[in-house]
Amino acid sequence: MKNRFFVLLLVCAVLCFTGCGESKPESNTTSVELSENDIETNEKIDSTSEENDPQTGNLDSDSTSQSPSDIPVNSEVHIPTSNEDFMDTMYDYHFAGMKSAEGRVDPADYISVTDFGVLPDTDTDYSDIIIRAVKDAVSKGKYLFFPEGIYYVKNVKVENVDNVKICGAGEKTVLMTADDAVGEVKWDIAVGLYNCDNCVVRDLTFDGNNGKVAGDTSVGVLQLRIDNCSNASVFGCRFQNNNSGNINVVGHAEGLKVYYCDFLNSDCSIVVMPGYITNGYICNNFIDGQEWVWSEPISLYNAPEDDKPNSNVVISGNDIRNHTQAAGGVFITYPSKDIYVQNNYFYKCGAAVGSGSRLQSEEDDRGPWDVICRDNVIEAPTWHGFGLLYATGWTIENNTITNITDGFAVYLDQCRDNTIKDNSIDGSRVYQVGCSGNVIMRNN
Repeated sequence: MKNRFFVLLLVCAVLCFTGCGESKPESNTTSVELSENDIETNEKIDSTSEENDPQTGNLDSDSTSQSPSDIPVNSEVHIPTSNEDFMDTMYDYHFAGMKSAEGRVDPADYISVTDFGVLPDTDTDYSDIIIRAVKDAVSKGKYLFFPEGIYYVKNVKVENVDNVKICGAGEKTVLMTADDAVGEVKWDIAVGLYNCDNCVVRDLTFDGNNGKVAGDTSVGVLQLRIDNCSNASVFGCRFQNNNSGNINVVGHAEGLKVYYCDFLNSDCSIVVMPGYITNGYICNNFIDGQEWVWSEPISLYNAPEDDKPNSNVVISGNDIRNHTQAAGGVFITYPSKDIYVQNNYFYKCGAAVGSGSRLQSEEDDRGPWDVICRDNVIEAPTWHGFGLLYATGWTIENNTITNITDGFAVYLDQCRDNTIKDNSIDGSRVYQVGCSGNVIMRNN
């Protein structure tokens, strides 16, 4: 499923081992034409070269005849804001994770699942009872509360019920995937919300029970599925120990918010497949210890219809520590547009931000467009700071990229009309192949 990025990885590996020799890859880029007023000196910008040299970070800089001051740069994503409790912290990754979620639901606002005979710390399958309890809580305008303890769950599917609200006691309330949760379908679920608008899931720990529940990147149990739900919120939760994805977004997720959550020791943390998010926030989450070589913590992976792209999504204030040769800490594919990646911290991600075609098909050369990546801190990428394929109209600016070992700060493959400027880079800078119309300047 990761064929295209696997090819790019091999290319990068070959370049790193052979870059000091005589053979250099050919480039199809056009030359940049910047006036003296647009740049300070050639020492302040990656110099134009007929050769791409992986050892020195030289590149083919390419552009139209526009000066950078004429190129429009998006300044913000226009998403209606409200009095959400993460608005004050959404651009500060120091507030990432469950630790920043304050408060608990007032007991007057919930009914307990124990009122329906559901008891913690037993191996009884209460799935059907939990579904009935959710509906009863909705009818009363209440949260359904899970007290402290471990609850074994599988296939808890809540369908066609709006205003579902589920809560617990934080890390002390564990919804554990049942030992026998994996069935014959490709993706089973622990908990799922289907066509449920205005839902809230908060203050719960989802444990994938990966010592007993089988799974990998192609089959297994998804801990929380959000399927065609508008205005769903997930916050103050922990997702851990899962051999597959944590949150799976399917269908249209208008106004999705995921914030103040921990994602630990799992595969993809938030994966959109097949589906799309519009006007959403993924903010202030802490992600660490991904299990799989190709894990992508935040993955806008498969919006199946061209006219229904991921759009107007803010990804900010997250602390992402992937520790793998992954395609991206944040991975964005076609069709996606107006995605805003700002003020995140990335540590040892394969590429902090990656892009590609839908499902990374080698037969499709379309990628995401009009993406803004600004003010991110990228430390010790195991591949590239940005590893982009088919990216168009991106702005990559004011990012800090340090401790680059084998790759580049920005790697561009068949990308066009992107602006890469004013980034602080420690190591090899920008490398591109098969590109056109890119403006690259003042990266030091």
